[in-house]
This record gives sequence, C-alpha cells and structure tokens, in this order.
Amino acid sequence: MELLLSFLGYEKKEMQGLRVRFVYQKYKTIMLHRQHPENHIKGGALKDVKRMLKEEGVL
Repeated sequence: MELLLSFLGYEKKEMQGLRVRFVYQKYKTIMLHRQHPENHIKGGALKDVKRMLKEEGVL
C-alpha cells in the first residue's frame, strides 16, 4: 500500500504508535494502521483506501 500511495503522489508521515498518515497535496489525507505481525492489508482496509482514492479523484 505504501508503494502504491507513494506512486500516486502521497507522502508518508509517521505518527504515534502504529498509525501512518499519507498526505496528498497538503490537504487530502489517508490514515492507516500498520499491520502486525503480518505484513498484509485486510480486505476492509483495502476497500476503504480504494473508496477514499475514488472520492478524491485520484483513481
């Protein structure tokens, strides 16, 4: 997900704990929780990111 969002122009911002924020053009933000111990994204989170990208006109 990090690679995809970086490719789309989002900048990664580390936050406290397991949260990570991806910022696009200084005002569009996607916030995710780092998955652990696995390194995969659950279906619900993936759907949320897809919905947000569509709403923001990135996809």
